[in-house]
Amino acid sequence: MARTLEVSDLRISKRTADKILRRRGIHADEVRATIEDVGRLTFWWVEDDEQGRRAYVPIAIQDREAVAVLYPPEGELGTVWNLGSAYFLDE
Repeated sequence: MARTLEVSDLRISKRTADKILRRRGIHADEVRATIEDVGRLTFWWVEDDEQGRRAYVPIAIQDREAVAVLYPPEGELGTVWNLGSAYFLDE
């Protein structure tokens, strides 16, 4: 069975928004529109020694397959997530 999560509040720092726009051409609002308040999203976990556990969520942006990388805010669980990155799969 696939893992799912829900996002009611996607927190995106200015630094992350600037990074994904500059490096990938992805606007933070595009990511928010595909993730926040849309219901259950399929994801998989990736463990990173430096950054910890991250949820990788497949999304579509600009008619292209992409992935959003999410992590929970410190001390919070549930439907609040931080955006760590977003990128197109065909790059």
